[in-house]
Amino acid sequence: MLTCLIVTPDAPVRDAIRVGLEQLQSFEIRGADGDLARDLIEAHAYDLVIADSQLGDGTDGMTFLHEVRGALPDTQLALITHGKAGRVSPKDRDRLDLAAVFRAPLATAEFFSTVARMMERFSTAA
Repeated sequence: MLTCLIVTPDAPVRDAIRVGLEQLQSFEIRGADGDLARDLIEAHAYDLVIADSQLGDGTDGMTFLHEVRGALPDTQLALITHGKAGRVSPKDRDRLDLAAVFRAPLATAEFFSTVARMMERFSTAA
């Protein structure tokens, strides 16, 4: 079973993503804010981590994903950005090997189809 960690301070967004991913089945899904996510990363290896660029705990999503990349080098990473400040440079995207960058508000169908493709690539590579 593939595992996914959703990291955002916005509980309704976490819940909406979790419900949508459950429709894809074959996922074990955890949702967390930045502080809890760090504990979860230390305790479990995830196949996919989706982080909000604004974690609300003083840490930005890129910094958090950099920590995840160091701890879990084989995990696929995705970032949810906000507004004009949410642009991710090609250098940063390459440095973290981001599988996807999504702009909020999420385009639901596009988001879930992209995540499904990401997980198909992951499961066929394993």
